[in-house]
Amino acid sequence: ALRLLQNEGLIEYIPRWGVRIPIETEESLRDRYFIREVLEVAAVKRVIEQKNPFHRQGLLERAEKCDNVDLDGLDGIELFSRYHFSFHHYLIECSGSSLMLETLERIHLKVQMFYNAKRGWARGYERSSHVDFVSELFTGDVSQAEESMRVHVRRGLDHELEAIRENQFQE
Repeated sequence: ALRLLQNEGLIEYIPRWGVRIPIETEESLRDRYFIREVLEVAAVKRVIEQKNPFHRQGLLERAEKCDNVDLDGLDGIELFSRYHFSFHHYLIECSGSSLMLETLERIHLKVQMFYNAKRGWARGYERSSHVDFVSELFTGDVSQAEESMRVHVRRGLDHELEAIRENQFQE
């Protein structure tokens, strides 16, 4: 059981000490966000190539939920993180790649979305418009859509790095 948890990255084994929950570092955070960026940029490209109107509608519905959540209090942040995860998870689903979905699970995106929302909005960050992103995605300009995704993911990374530098990471 411990080996399975270690393979999932949920615990780490320290020789002659035992196991512990891994401490998030700038390096591990950058790695996880790098993988997320690669996956989501690739998903954007596939979604554009497929030109499926159902994908557009599904993404738009999820984007509207993200953009319309009132973030007052922990309940709003939890709701936003759930909708935000649903949006990004669905984007990967639309790509048609089960391997991409498995990899997304391995980097624990759901947990990442919650902590990013909690730290970011507690610090007064403006959330980006997911509806605008979906509109950009379906204009047909692959380069612009990929760049929009990169900016979106990197904004989350920047928020997390600021928090870790200010010692607000361990909550």
